[in-house]
Amino acid sequence: MKTPELKPCPFCGGEAYVADLRYGQYVTCHHSNECHIRPDSHPFSGAKIEKQIESWNRRVTDEKKQTGIF
Repeated sequence: MKTPELKPCPFCGGEAYVADLRYGQYVTCHHSNECHIRPDSHPFSGAKIEKQIESWNRRVTDEKKQTGIF
């Protein structure tokens, strides 16, 4: 898989990356010390990494622009 394009963390702006573990992959980021949310996708979710990346990159403002709400 080529290196995916990932948006920064929506909470702290940290650089996102795909972490490879023995039991799977997940999306996380280099969180700043001030980030108390520390969001990650989860390798045990059963979702393929492509779906996790799609979910990570989705933003509420993107959806509002598409629906005309924003």
